[in-house]
Amino acid sequence: MGTKRVGLARTQALIENLKRELSIGGTEKNRNFMANQPQMQTYVYKWEHGVDLSTVAEHTLADPGGNAMSLPSGFVVTGGWVEVITAVTSGGSLKIIVGTEGTSDDPNGFMTSVAKASLTANSVHPFDGALAHNTTAKGTRLTADDPVSLSIETAAATAGKLYVYVYGYQSLG
Repeated sequence: MGTKRVGLARTQALIENLKRELSIGGTEKNRNFMANQPQMQTYVYKWEHGVDLSTVAEHTLADPGGNAMSLPSGFVVTGGWVEVITAVTSGGSLKIIVGTEGTSDDPNGFMTSVAKASLTANSVHPFDGALAHNTTAKGTRLTADDPVSLSIETAAATAGKLYVYVYGYQSLG
């Protein structure tokens, strides 16, 4: 039968590993999440020409894997942005609008209107609509599960890929 004692060498090795783990990050502060407190969350949606509809209409967005996803009831939208990966092009004067499609039905609630000339590769467009907190709007708490939508206005898209990031927190109410 063996002994259950931990030898000196093993104890010293454990202490060294503990010191190493505690010193990682240096100046960074640890973030402790508290129970029963809302945590910041980000929902990501994708639109891509050739995969998703590119016609003049309001289109429901899916997650990057192509799965249906809604913002949950009680979600408080505090901001977001649209990140253009591949330039959005069109044979006409295309504009895109981003918002919700569900029961709140505010199709321009996140981003009111951006013309194709601004939708260049690697560009980022912050939310400026009434559903997102910014300098003029207070944001909102969703009252039902709502899908996020992208509206293509004026002319159909001929190319493009973008991600929509919506961030906020789940209300405890």
